[in-house]
Amino acid sequence: MEAALGFSIVMGRASSLDAHRAGRYAARAEELGFRSLLMGDHLYMENPIGHSVLLAASVAAATERIPIGFCAYVLPLRHPLHAAKELAEIDRLSGGRLIAGLAAGSNAREFGLFGVPFEERGARLDEGLEILTRLWTGEPVTFVGRFHQLDGVRLAPVPVQKPHPPIWIGSWTGNRKSADRVVRYAAGWQASGLHTSVEEFRIGWEHVRAAAARGEIRHRFGRPT
Repeated sequence: MEAALGFSIVMGRASSLDAHRAGRYAARAEELGFRSLLMGDHLYMENPIGHSVLLAASVAAATERIPIGFCAYVLPLRHPLHAAKELAEIDRLSGGRLIAGLAAGSNAREFGLFGVPFEERGARLDEGLEILTRLWTGEPVTFVGRFHQLDGVRLAPVPVQKPHPPIWIGSWTGNRKSADRVVRYAAGWQASGLHTSVEEFRIGWEHVRAAAARGEIRHRFGRPT
């Protein structure tokens, strides 16, 4: 089994992080051989937090090899076309190094401020994943769903990685629903370094193994990790 460490960059309460500091931080992590650089993502928090996508773009410009991603990008708060566009651009700016860590979200107040019902976040994540992976092919997408409708929409330019950047599904706890998302859409499960205990990680991994073994859901996209 191969072990590796990644770095998380979050602009917190006492941070004075700017593009130059972020770039130096990222370049040093790359020099030291860390596996990845992952940005925390929230559009609103009670404590100050930076813009994850802009931070990822800054980090991409300062590095050459290290994968860059999110832990995790809250897809239900964005329209899937918006998400597909900005994530594709991060993949292009980084030369094909994006890890698309995506999650349902966890902050009810954040959802309320954007007018998105918190209880819909799982269904919105599922629908968003379907649209996202189809848009990233560059083919016209027609989709009629519960939350979003597209009629012959084509995304251009598309990501560098083919068929698209690897998707990691983020969740605090492992459960059958999260495991099914991982097997259907993703290259991996992204547990929480703050909220997932060792025992919950073990249980979550068993759910992923069981979902794959059932054979009900076909792994279609992404690179295995």
